[in-house]
Amino acid sequence: MENNVIGDDQITASDDAGNADRARLFNNNHWERSYESGLWIGVTLSTQRYVSGIVLQGRGGSSEGGGGTAKFVISCEIEFGGLSGPLQQYDANFDGITPVIINFAQPVQTDSIKVYPTACESKCRVRMEIFGICEMSTTREP
Repeated sequence: MENNVIGDDQITASDDAGNADRARLFNNNHWERSYESGLWIGVTLSTQRYVSGIVLQGRGGSSEGGGGTAKFVISCEIEFGGLSGPLQQYDANFDGITPVIINFAQPVQTDSIKVYPTACESKCRVRMEIFGICEMSTTREP
């Protein structure tokens, strides 16, 4: 996401306010909303890929700026490509500055990821990155 391989139109949110693309890791912007049930931010990939994790980062705090008070996602649930079944629960950030890596137990085959904040500090501020994106092999063993 940070290197713009994922286009702005591939980053969306439940509120459809048109600024979800501000959620790229390490940039000077962020996506921010007041917490409410069903709130999410997501990324649609161009094709099915294997994804091994994400990085979440809030914004704000004494050494970073971004509006004074640190605001970040404390915990979240993650949905992969609309797969049925329970969402996976993860601990997220503990401050508004430090990027937190969320490794999945094993790479997930998906064409989209949605992050549903379940608890936030002050407001839900998000900057994120998807990592371990690998194309699926199309070759078959004989």
